[in-house]
Amino acid sequence: MMNLYYTYLISFWLLILAFAFVSRKVTNTNKIVDYISKVLYMLVVPASIGYKLDEKFKGVFRTDYLLIALIFLIVLVLFAFLLVKLFNLKKTEKWGFILSLSFAPIFVMEDVLLKLTNKDLISTIFLLMSISYLVIQFMNKSHSPEEFITALAVILLVFLVAGLDAYIENIEALEAIAGLFSGVNCLRLVGLGLIISKVKLTSLLTDRKVIFISLARMIILPLFVYILVTAFSQDRALVETLVLLSAMPISGLLILDNYKNSRLMGIFIWSSILSLVSLPLIRGLLL
Repeated sequence: MMNLYYTYLISFWLLILAFAFVSRKVTNTNKIVDYISKVLYMLVVPASIGYKLDEKFKGVFRTDYLLIALIFLIVLVLFAFLLVKLFNLKKTEKWGFILSLSFAPIFVMEDVLLKLTNKDLISTIFLLMSISYLVIQFMNKSHSPEEFITALAVILLVFLVAGLDAYIENIEALEAIAGLFSGVNCLRLVGLGLIISKVKLTSLLTDRKVIFISLARMIILPLFVYILVTAFSQDRALVETLVLLSAMPISGLLILDNYKNSRLMGIFIWSSILSLVSLPLIRGLLL
């Protein structure tokens, strides 16, 4: 498991650093990052939701998994609120931190997790998180009503197109659409590279609040989830799924939406670094 994770993480960061290097002289960084954020919000996340909804309708939809996913999300949000209170973060930083820490697993190591844990539960959690992300960012006025409506239209379109594969023998068109959205998702790496090229990494990585929040998110939260889940369930697959998901580094998706909050980039970097040590320890705890 760890070899697969390390390969994914190293490849992920090599691409981000490469984009950061080539974009050092780009001047209109904020506009480009804002555009990438809009594309991800209106296309990539909705497309993912559409495909997952199609999978749920074709399979057996388990309401118990939906309840577990909802409780898990509530635990993440409450933990994020607690960190914001403990470290007395500015009001302007508050929501960016809460969302980034709560919806951290979105698009982070999804392929890795699907191969190792309960696929149906992971898919349900990602679906709930993705839908919540769209709604909350709209209510937060991070994205406009037009962008929200576009996102809903993309969900419906992808859901309908994905449903056609049962009636179409040649599904090359569907595979092409899936490939297109995967390519657009790579814009996330470009955006993260642009942000890193403009921030002062030394001051970010030595910020005490950034370090302590990262430690709490990557070590204390997974241990708390482990204690909480094992107190109510002895289902090994359930425990493994929720603990590993809570131990994943935070997602770059929320960083792009809050690119003016430089501390979030520090937590993004530290969470990736800490995961190299914390994940093997947590994985060992689960064995």
